[in-house]
Amino acid sequence: MLHCQGADNPDTESKWHQPECHLCLNCQTACPNKALKFKFFPNLEKTETVPASTQKIDVTRRKVLTSVVGGLALVPLFRSGDAFESNPNSRLIRPPGSIGEDDFLTRCIRCGQCMRVCPNNALHPTLFESGLEGMWTPILIAKIGYCEPSCTLCGQVCPTGAIVELTLNEKVGDEETQPNRIGTAFIDQGRCLPWAMAKPCIVCEEWCPTSPKAIYLKEETAFDRVGNAVAVKRPYIDPDLCTGCGACEFACPVADKSAVYVTSVGESRSARNQILLQRKGIEQSN
Repeated sequence: MLHCQGADNPDTESKWHQPECHLCLNCQTACPNKALKFKFFPNLEKTETVPASTQKIDVTRRKVLTSVVGGLALVPLFRSGDAFESNPNSRLIRPPGSIGEDDFLTRCIRCGQCMRVCPNNALHPTLFESGLEGMWTPILIAKIGYCEPSCTLCGQVCPTGAIVELTLNEKVGDEETQPNRIGTAFIDQGRCLPWAMAKPCIVCEEWCPTSPKAIYLKEETAFDRVGNAVAVKRPYIDPDLCTGCGACEFACPVADKSAVYVTSVGESRSARNQILLQRKGIEQSN
């Protein structure tokens, strides 16, 4: 079928190639005879329908309590209004060009096109990072792959405008244009080799793709456990230059959790999710 993302050619008289199916549901939509359907429990036998006039609502105490407890248990899985955008999961990093979170969740259809075209395999589906409503929407996981500065493919393939197509100049910026930021990098000094272990390392600075580099080094003296002086170059981050691409987190040689990590704070799409917020109507006194 022309519309099948997995090219498994679904047909009502042929065997379904399940391993090749992406569950995009395009075949179900395109079928002129409405012969294709997907069910959660395909083997469940249909039961005899009871007339509506004879149906009774079960309002026993046990059923009511079960419903209330079940509803309360689901509350943490759902978003909580405007508070979600002003205080999101710090690791919820959306693709470059993404619109505000509320509108993003409204427009994103979970087609996965942005994940498929990402050259560094940086985009992956969310689970509960954005609440139950945001399941399977794209999230950037820098430890797996970073956002390539010269790439704007995710915005080009997004069919709904949840990710706006950026020009290369709009993404990386210039003297007159601010770059598109998806977050900001921070250094965990307790895990960083030059900071915590007196071991020379400049990998994060070498990988930083911005110009000038958002990560800069300062030559300092560290001391090992016996008191020997060790010359190291300790990394610092300039948040005004960092775009949150995640190259530093991806390249960090520290296993497990990287010593440098990216969060969504500072992202261009949100005026409230910033490192420092301007308080309106409040004058700061000396």
